[in-house]
Amino acid sequence: MADTKDTSKIRQIKVLTGVLSAGLGFGVVIALGMLYWYNPTGSYSASHTLLDPANAFSLHFAEPGSKGKTEGRYIFDGMQFSVYEINHKKTISTPVNQEQYAALYHKIANEKSLVAPGQEIQHLFHQGYPATLELKVRMKGEDLSKGIETIFSKIEFTPNGDYYRVQLRQSTPGSEWIYFYHPGIYQEVYNIFNESHD
Repeated sequence: MADTKDTSKIRQIKVLTGVLSAGLGFGVVIALGMLYWYNPTGSYSASHTLLDPANAFSLHFAEPGSKGKTEGRYIFDGMQFSVYEINHKKTISTPVNQEQYAALYHKIANEKSLVAPGQEIQHLFHQGYPATLELKVRMKGEDLSKGIETIFSKIEFTPNGDYYRVQLRQSTPGSEWIYFYHPGIYQEVYNIFNESHD
């Protein structure tokens, strides 16, 4: 009879060990599957860092504040392309329409960011005058002309270059930019918005 109780306990321990091992194995398989599927390379898709054209031009949101209160409500206030014109020796800014932004968005939406851009790439944005594309929002109030304007999204393009970067909203200092490589992007962007510069 004692042998039967010992055998029964050993069998229960084996079953429990088997169940725990199966659960652990299943968890490892799920974790590996997620790592493979979601590819944690540290890179971002441009489409995940930019608003698509329809959402960008109809943007409205509430900024959360402390203790769950809303600090302000914001609405889309326009998009602007700025480029330093050597002939004029000044920065020229022009409004961007939805069609122009859509042309740029669809050109770069599937691009992946650089995982670890070197200092030389980061310094390219401090040489000369990078072209910028800014999406602006304004705090919604009774009088929109008195609302506070702020930049919601910003893209910089290296002067006559092949790199661009997207500024992350509400990121920690030092990680606010995501860098991308696209041969000839400066000229392509200039051409998209050139009709505004003629």
